[in-house]
Amino acid sequence: QPSARSGGRLKAEMRIELYFWLATVIPTLMGSPTGEAHGAATESAADGRTFYASPRGSDTHSGSLSAPFQSAQRCVAAASLPGDSCLLRNGIYREQVRLNHTGGSSAAAVTLAGFPGERAVISGLDVVSPRTGWNHVRKLPSGASVYEAYTDSEYSALFVNGLLQMSARWPHVRLQDSWDRSHTFAITGKRSALVQNSTPPTALLDIDGAPAGVNWVGALVCLSVGFQSKCTTVLGVEAPGLVRVQAAVCQHCTGSRGWKRREYFLSGPTGAIGVSGEWSQDGGKITVALPPGTTPSDVVIEGRVRHAAL
Repeated sequence: QPSARSGGRLKAEMRIELYFWLATVIPTLMGSPTGEAHGAATESAADGRTFYASPRGSDTHSGSLSAPFQSAQRCVAAASLPGDSCLLRNGIYREQVRLNHTGGSSAAAVTLAGFPGERAVISGLDVVSPRTGWNHVRKLPSGASVYEAYTDSEYSALFVNGLLQMSARWPHVRLQDSWDRSHTFAITGKRSALVQNSTPPTALLDIDGAPAGVNWVGALVCLSVGFQSKCTTVLGVEAPGLVRVQAAVCQHCTGSRGWKRREYFLSGPTGAIGVSGEWSQDGGKITVALPPGTTPSDVVIEGRVRHAAL
């Protein structure tokens, strides 16, 4: 259940839901904003050396054009002197590259670049590798199919064919509509109120309209407060469509309005998946809803495992 997630996992989910597909959740790529690295290396000193890497190479090679390294990190490590260059051949480098050199200068820079005319990507994503394959678990009313698999990795974001998937949530929202508040938030109902004399202070949120049958305990709940969203977890379910949360999440929920008519969304439980493009992870189990007629073998499913690629 979502309540079992670590603090880091919860924070990652909060970033995803609060900022959606901003750069904080999109893996850092080397090169242009599209992740491509084009053109020749920056001009180096005349005596600078050039090393090469290719996903089809080997880190035991010499790093020459005919015998390239395999990893970008090995190539960068070799290009250690002022004026040296590391050129990445076409392909995806699924690793984190650390640029630790301090010996370069403006006249003799240590250069990391894409090989001329080729596309090199340093990615924060790994391809999801299930232990025993993907299983079809249900079909949604929209026609989308829900698949699940067990993996040894923990992912802070999921991408299908390069497109960011939304964390399982209510209300459901497509990525392209995530900037529209009318799609992104639901409205708390008239039963919402501060719980008197509770320690620590708690409040009840009327989420009538959220999918029935979903266990929301431990789910992330975010309220729109002023110009930002404040998030906490659901502590319990008091009645159908009525959940308890920590009151500290909304210190401005006072006066006659109180906790009523507040914008909110819920996120996390696997049971909340309701449309194509949503996903969740519960421990080692990953669940994703794919478009009608699509199976996992038809697409590339990748998970974010590195905070940054460079």
